Amino acid sequence: MNQSSTSKNICLAVILVSLFVFGSRTFAEESDSIKLGISNYALPNKNEVLYSKSIEKIRELVKPKQLHVKLYSPSDLAEKAEEDRLDLVFGSSGFYRRTALRTGHKELLSIENKYYPNPNYTEGASIVVSSNRKELKTLEDLKNKTLSANAPFTFTGYLVPLAEFSSFEAEPEKFFKRQVFHGEGNTMKDVAKDVISGKADVGFLRLCMLETLEASGEIPQGSLKVIGEQTGPGEQCRRSTPLYPGWTVSSTPHASSDLIRKVSQGLLEMPPVGSNDLRWGIATNYQSVDGLYKKLKMGPYAYLRDWTIKGFIEKYWPFLLLTFIGVILLALYAFYLARLTQRRSKQLSKAFVSQRKLQQEKMETSEKMHTLQKVWAIGQLSSTFAHEVRQPLTTLQLLSRGLIRLKERDALTSETLATTLDNMNVQIQRMNQIVERVRDYARTPISRRVPLDLNVIVQKVIKVFSQTYPRVQFELQDNPCKVNGDPVEVDLVVRNLLRNAVEATKEVQAPTIFVRLTKEEERAILVIEDNGPKLTEVQMREIGRPLKTSKQQGLGLGLGIVRTIIESHTGNVSFSPNEPSGLRVTISLPLISRKSETAK
Repeated sequence: MNQSSTSKNICLAVILVSLFVFGSRTFAEESDSIKLGISNYALPNKNEVLYSKSIEKIRELVKPKQLHVKLYSPSDLAEKAEEDRLDLVFGSSGFYRRTALRTGHKELLSIENKYYPNPNYTEGASIVVSSNRKELKTLEDLKNKTLSANAPFTFTGYLVPLAEFSSFEAEPEKFFKRQVFHGEGNTMKDVAKDVISGKADVGFLRLCMLETLEASGEIPQGSLKVIGEQTGPGEQCRRSTPLYPGWTVSSTPHASSDLIRKVSQGLLEMPPVGSNDLRWGIATNYQSVDGLYKKLKMGPYAYLRDWTIKGFIEKYWPFLLLTFIGVILLALYAFYLARLTQRRSKQLSKAFVSQRKLQQEKMETSEKMHTLQKVWAIGQLSSTFAHEVRQPLTTLQLLSRGLIRLKERDALTSETLATTLDNMNVQIQRMNQIVERVRDYARTPISRRVPLDLNVIVQKVIKVFSQTYPRVQFELQDNPCKVNGDPVEVDLVVRNLLRNAVEATKEVQAPTIFVRLTKEEERAILVIEDNGPKLTEVQMREIGRPLKTSKQQGLGLGLGIVRTIIESHTGNVSFSPNEPSGLRVTISLPLISRKSETAK
């Protein structure tokens, strides 16, 4: 296999060299001849047999004129085509599209074969790395690596695979840290060997070159792997790129129409040649080639790399259009905002005047509300005073009458007098506290909330009631509970509830009042139960409502005052029937947290 491929290459080289030597004389001396320029290509090349057969066919078609053939490097062919007045050109589709607009070349035919029967899609490239490089899996992994390729101006050997990196780099050739080029000729195997030996990290091979080198034994089977593979179903060769039109026969403006007709017809009538059934067809779509050059900013799109007005507009016209639209919209928006600001300013001026008026009314209303609150507070405490001062007055009256009777009987001792005067002084102090509280509310209210032990206040009140109502049995569970409150108001609540309980048990043979103080979560729970008469549903609904009382001489203020004070202490009070009879009153107040107590 290797000897056969070598023989073919030698034969072709001999033919082309003889053409070139003969062509050197005739290009300079002969004017009445047909001139064919061929772009040099890297070896081995699967299309070589078709090129040689096609040259022979054209030679027959142009008789009696002579056909002169000359090889050019891809970089020189475009410049020499006009200088040497070529009639026909064999070159890649990339060469044709790169020079067509500038030189006036016109495509005639393109190569096709049995594996790629559509001449629009016959050429591509493989991007290969060593199979031992497990870390290289995607195109992105090749960033800042060393590249090996045949020449920087070849179409399928360099430009086609390079375009695959345009999505990662604006100028894809800068994607690699270093690039090594081997030049024209039989250099594809050198690219493959660079990658296998580690001299390069990645190599560019023309379509089917990997399979050709492996089949010829020039590189070991499986020594290279394809990165970014895009191979389609049924394809014989692996590739990393889309497919493009293959080699193209094009005519120059110097060619006659008769020559173009003869050559086109003659080449299309040629039978397929070689193992791949190579033949000429007609490509109809070169947009993929144009798109490749636009990605690379080369050829007809090279101006995109230049900072010219045309290049800048061509490159950034979508952004420029959006910017222009944005400026117009901003101008319209600014105009709208100016009009809106004028309208809003007028509205704000009116609103400001209206707001000042409302603020003045609010201040006046607030003062009225403050005054009403003070009046309400004074009224509440006045009612409290009228309601509560009766008890200490009654006690004072009883104590004073007791002293008078003891004096009349000459039974008044110094000890009894002192005890009675102490009790009278306690009641006088209580009356004074009530009066002071009403006076405080008449002035700016002053908060007298202090940490206090609810258990101590309840015990103190029960002690007083036990002396006043000896036939009533009081029961209290001793349980300290620290709350934040006004001692006078809390004392007033407990006295009110105990007095109501005492009055409810007047007609009971064995009156009992049970007082329980417990802690539940973060709250103190005070429960006062009596064994008074069983209450009806109507009586239960009326309990606690202002000006509603079951007492004949009552004002209906007691339980209303209790509810007002407890709620002002962020607590709550509830009433429920006791079993089998009587009433249960439950008061809940927030306990002082340990953190608050420590801070204080």
